[in-house]
Amino acid sequence: MDMNTVIQAGANLINVGVLAAALAFLLYRPVRDVLRKRSVRIQGQLKQAEEDMAKAEQLRLQYEQKIEESSANARISLERLVKLPRKHAGV
Repeated sequence: MDMNTVIQAGANLINVGVLAAALAFLLYRPVRDVLRKRSVRIQGQLKQAEEDMAKAEQLRLQYEQKIEESSANARISLERLVKLPRKHAGV
């Protein structure tokens, strides 16, 4: 190998190193920040979804309780109506 080829290979290695460092500086940090922010956002959405599911379950239980109470009240009302003396006209 002649001296020109060695110098050119060395320059190419330096250029690749400089390019790699520049790309790492320019791209790695912003991409890492974007991914971190995305991760934080997703974690927040998952937490919100869990809270929403808990609220929905609580509302479902309240709804079922109200249905049971309404059914019980309806049964009591029907039993009272059945026990009322009937007045027949002309009897």
